[in-house]
Amino acid sequence: MTNWYDIKFLESATNVRELVGNSTGRKPSAGIAREIAVCIQQGRLFFEAAAAAPIQIKPLQIYYGVVAFAQAVIVATKCSSLSTLARAHGLTDITQDDVGVEGLALRVEKYGTFQEFNDAIAPLGRIWYYDNSMPHWYKKPFDFAAELSSQRIAITEILARVPGLSGMFSKTFGSPSKTVPIMLGFGTLNTGHCTLRIDDAFLFTDRASLIAFVKKLRAEYPFLERWRFTEALHAWGNSIITFDNTGERVDDDLSEEALIQANNNSFAASRALMSADRSIVPAADILVPLSGGYVGSAQTYVMQPINNVKLHEYALQFLGTFLLSSLVRYRPQIWQNAISRSVTAQSAADDRALSLIERFLDDTLSGFPDMVVRVIDYQRK
Repeated sequence: MTNWYDIKFLESATNVRELVGNSTGRKPSAGIAREIAVCIQQGRLFFEAAAAAPIQIKPLQIYYGVVAFAQAVIVATKCSSLSTLARAHGLTDITQDDVGVEGLALRVEKYGTFQEFNDAIAPLGRIWYYDNSMPHWYKKPFDFAAELSSQRIAITEILARVPGLSGMFSKTFGSPSKTVPIMLGFGTLNTGHCTLRIDDAFLFTDRASLIAFVKKLRAEYPFLERWRFTEALHAWGNSIITFDNTGERVDDDLSEEALIQANNNSFAASRALMSADRSIVPAADILVPLSGGYVGSAQTYVMQPINNVKLHEYALQFLGTFLLSSLVRYRPQIWQNAISRSVTAQSAADDRALSLIERFLDDTLSGFPDMVVRVIDYQRK
């Protein structure tokens, strides 16, 4: 259940004005601060209504709340009045009439609330780390929305990239998701050394299967090409693969000389490779934007770009809730068929992705307000 106290704090124009001024260096006028506070209150009321609403209408109320919160973010970051904002979603539902829930698709337009929202928070992307047990972060911005103009995006492409849904997505569709959880470990005393760990349910069985898996990871997430492989082992039912940021990986870190087998379920970089004189490549230079940067989440994910555009998790939530709200508004019979889990001679079952969609909606309800709080109070730790 969402803790609404931080959101309610921002329903005071006085509080908003102070926090936005501290975060951006520009204190908004009393009128603009009031507009931000009103949008935040409207978003909360829609989300509270959605939390208690039946699934038949829940996606529509969530999307209305997302739009209200998004407008608050846009006004807060631009310090411009609501009257200057676009009067369009910036998205068009292009779903064909004869498809079910899994066939939902949209087209990204040139201008609208989505574009303004995405571009307001894209520069605020950041990656958290700890130095001497104290939290720090550095900026790692996402991409602007202009590169998505006229592009088609399907609901399955969105759900495949939403952090936290990867396991359920794979079970639902029988194919890998487009996101992977990672853990970063930064050295202390300003050494600059960083490890990057990936846990995956795939269990390598020998050298060949491990090499194939690492190459697959690097093909799906090309930024890993600049990270040196250091270790692989089995633990907690997963394969644990570790990389670090030493050197430019000019040599083959998966060669027989570099990759030493400790036992059947453990491989590590050779001592010669580990002890070689290597310079540290700043992690900030070879990392991509990650999820969790706004709220300082303990769990961080890498998300594959959509049409070569790196979108953060809240842009994905905006896109997904738009499509589902459009489904409720304009194709209620398709949505009803899915949630009823019914099968008739005229209508096949359309409920395969229902639990995945419900999880996505609940994650939006709990996560989107936290993002709003962090954007308004960007310096908060």
